[in-house]
Amino acid sequence: MIKLIEIPINDIDLIVGRFDNGPLLCNVTSHEITFGDSKKILGNLPASGFLVESKPEVTEVGEFLGVKLQKTNFDRKKEVTKFLKVLLKNEILPIGGVILYKAYPELVYGIVPVKGFERVSLDKKRVQTNVFNVEQRVKK
Repeated sequence: MIKLIEIPINDIDLIVGRFDNGPLLCNVTSHEITFGDSKKILGNLPASGFLVESKPEVTEVGEFLGVKLQKTNFDRKKEVTKFLKVLLKNEILPIGGVILYKAYPELVYGIVPVKGFERVSLDKKRVQTNVFNVEQRVKK
């Protein structure tokens, strides 16, 4: 089961959660995240109270075999980046979906579906409690 805890950080009362001796998890999406395994639901982590959003920015990069090719980047906000760094400094792991962990590499960690729950609607999705995706920063 997940234990929910309210933690004040930078004038925001965050709702975070922890499984057993795992890290504190901060859901930075707008929706509840359901954790589980293939047999049962282990707990739900509500939205934390700090919402991270990002919009795609599409650039056409060429053409190949008659189809247009594009690259998608995601916008980042400085104040969001700063807050995510504060969470990590306080040993709180910000978690979210694909867009968020791609938009904020190494600052937001992506939820990983339980095997068999990869392609289901959000209300049926179950994610793992101890495995997260990471997008590494490209060093320039």
